[in-house]
Amino acid sequence: MVNLLRYFILFIILILLAPAVFALKGAGIKWAASSEIIEEGSTKCISYGIYNPWDEDISISLGAVGEIAQFADILELKPRFVKAKTSNENAVWQEMCFTPKKVTGCSTGQIISFKGEVVAKPTIEQQAAGSGSITATSAAAPLEISVKCGAKAISINLIVWGIIVAIILIIVLIILLIKKKKEKSKKILNKFR
Repeated sequence: MVNLLRYFILFIILILLAPAVFALKGAGIKWAASSEIIEEGSTKCISYGIYNPWDEDISISLGAVGEIAQFADILELKPRFVKAKTSNENAVWQEMCFTPKKVTGCSTGQIISFKGEVVAKPTIEQQAAGSGSITATSAAAPLEISVKCGAKAISINLIVWGIIVAIILIIVLIILLIKKKKEKSKKILNKFR
């Protein structure tokens, strides 16, 4: 009889705790690319679809985590409202932009990879007191950003050097033309004397 009472109490406790285990809200994420090559100093925007396969309307925000977070133009985007029972075919699209600035320890032409995830997480509004804990599922898309170092610096340096060489050539040509004119003028003057 004591064992039966213990099982009954355990059964009641499990029934009371079971709703806290299941998440009734959540987010889904859809992506087309899991890696991108970005030149140092350039910006690349990547589109992600967010959706809500659950029963309640929610707002979902996108954010970057891991090594790639240092390149995110905005670490966490403003939450977007997504209706309940939205499938991945009807996802709401958002762009996350990444701009690798100067990467330390990276020489010109070298490519260094950084790994992380773009996370779609629902924003949870606090319920009335005494309602227990609120849970929601998040989803993540893997992303590897490969930074091509020094690419912009090379092209800018080449342009600057090209302009400097062009200016020097123009100055040399002008000086040669002036000298040639003076020589012609002297020859013409010497003929008349």
